[in-house]
Amino acid sequence: KMATDNRIPTTTASSQDLALVNAYQQRIASIPDTNLAAKVPLLEQVVHLKASVYGPAHPEVAVALHDVSVVHGKLGNSEQQKEALERRAAVVQQVHGTDHRDVASALHSLALAYGKLGDTAKRVALHEQAAAIWERVGNEEEREAGSCYFHLASLYAELGDQDRPTALLEKALRIQDNVLPAESPDLAATLNMLGLCYIRSNKHAVGRDQLERALLIRE
Repeated sequence: KMATDNRIPTTTASSQDLALVNAYQQRIASIPDTNLAAKVPLLEQVVHLKASVYGPAHPEVAVALHDVSVVHGKLGNSEQQKEALERRAAVVQQVHGTDHRDVASALHSLALAYGKLGDTAKRVALHEQAAAIWERVGNEEEREAGSCYFHLASLYAELGDQDRPTALLEKALRIQDNVLPAESPDLAATLNMLGLCYIRSNKHAVGRDQLERALLIRE
């Protein structure tokens, strides 16, 4: 059953607590991107502060962990990025339960982080979990759901599975046609891969149509 908003903690922060968090955030914002490494300890401090202010299982803590992961990603610290996203996923699951869009999104991001580390098995498992959640809660307007289906299809294809990618790519395309700009490279990538899948299945006409759409986007 999908979690409802009453699961989210309602801890009220004092004005002094919020002022301290804001002071740290302003200090972080003042550091130029040429010195990203200097932001990391301050971002971790914000995580600890928010956990103290709001409680460890709160959306604000998940947001702070996301910020940590983004900086580690920009620095190329793949292991630290993965660890931050694991912590974020755990918090989001505590806040929302099992079936929630935010949980699917967190698992999708974590899967991509494992991909950077070359852990294909873990990446597949996490993408499958995220895809299953989006199937249950709805995905028509979820850009990340489209990305998840595309990445899962790509992984299956890399592993030699020629049966499952087509249906996943069709789902990805339905979403991406609704939520992405017409010139999106992600849309072109889905169209290209889907076209090749159709041609392998002897659906040459529809396959060519998809490949032509992809080519027009890339021109």
